[in-house]
Parts: sequence; structure tokens; C-alpha cells
Amino acid sequence: MSPGYCRSGEGVTPKPVQLLLDSNKCDVPQLKSANKSALALFALYENKISKASPQVRSAFMLPNISAAYLEFESILKTIKQKNQGKVKIPVYKLLRDPCYLLIAYSSLKKRTGGGIDDIPVGNVTLSAILTLSKQLYMKKYHPSPTKRIYIPKANGKMRPLGIASTRDKIVQQGLYLILSPLFEPRFSLHSHGFRPNKSCHTALKTIYRT
Repeated sequence: MSPGYCRSGEGVTPKPVQLLLDSNKCDVPQLKSANKSALALFALYENKISKASPQVRSAFMLPNISAAYLEFESILKTIKQKNQGKVKIPVYKLLRDPCYLLIAYSSLKKRTGGGIDDIPVGNVTLSAILTLSKQLYMKKYHPSPTKRIYIPKANGKMRPLGIASTRDKIVQQGLYLILSPLFEPRFSLHSHGFRPNKSCHTALKTIYRT
């Protein structure tokens, strides 16, 4: 943990950190990056935060968001430095942080509909994200059943598709942001299934070039 850096409290409702990471005075690039990202994210939700309850405003203070970004970027740095063997990272500790859940939520497509809750991603409130954080902290979070729908295939048949609930998507995205950088570099170059920028089409192109 870097000098002058204070994490949120370990209680159910995170306490605001005592010091904002000042990008003008800090010489560490990682701290500067965290503060820059936090300022951009805070600007997106500043209006909603200012109108929210005191509990929500306390949880999503700018210093707390800066701290979450710093923790996240520290984990990514650890993953990048150790690309082989076992890597010990505090995934769950970060996942239950409401500010990190906000980071994960912000990277989701807002027009996407929910699962059995039928709540569009864009309709999620800051209060709901804080509630999700509390459930994770108290280990009372349980994923909901997925919503089963069927979409037509090119051959006329139907393909089943499972859609997770909105809160589950936020948790899944939070895990994805950490696990993808961890496992992607370790996958074979010949693996094309369910990977970023790869599909059955890239697999076919590889076959044609062989």
C-alpha cells in the first residue's frame, strides 16, 4: 500500500478515505492513472451522487473511487508482472467495494435488458449498487436464475440463450475485468471460442491460411 493512500473502511458501509490522490503532486504513474480515471467516472455520476442519500454520497465520494481504481490497477499490474504460475490477488475484497462495482457497471452496455428481473442495465441506481456491495460484504449475495430465451439460427432452428439478471451482470463484469487479463495471455493462440476479438469467423480464416 502506497504512502498517503487510505482505503475505505471495512464496515458494511464504506467510510470515506481521508486523502484524495492528487495527480498534480504524485510522481507515481499508477496513482496518476487512478485519479484520472476516478475523476472521469465521478463526472458521469456527480449529479446523481449529489441528489442521493447521505449513505450513497458517502460511499461514492471521489477519494473512494480513486482508491478503488488504484486497487484495481495494482491487481492488473500484479497480473501483468507474473504471467506464469500462481497469482494471489484479492479479487473478492475488491469485488465487494461499491466503487469498484460502479466501475464494472459503467463498462456494461446500458441498453441491455435484464434477466428474470427485467430491469434494463441503464435503470440501475447507485443505491442498488450499494445494496449489492453490502450483500457481497455480508456474503448474502446469491445469483438469480437466468432468463431463457430462444433466438433463430441461420438454418431455421432456434438457439437457447440465457440472460443473467442485472445485478448478476454487474458482478460478472467485475470478475471479468480481473480474470480476463489473468487468463487471456495464457490461452492458446489457436483458441477462438468466447474470446475477445475472436470467433468462428477468425477460426475459419486461420484454417484457410494454413
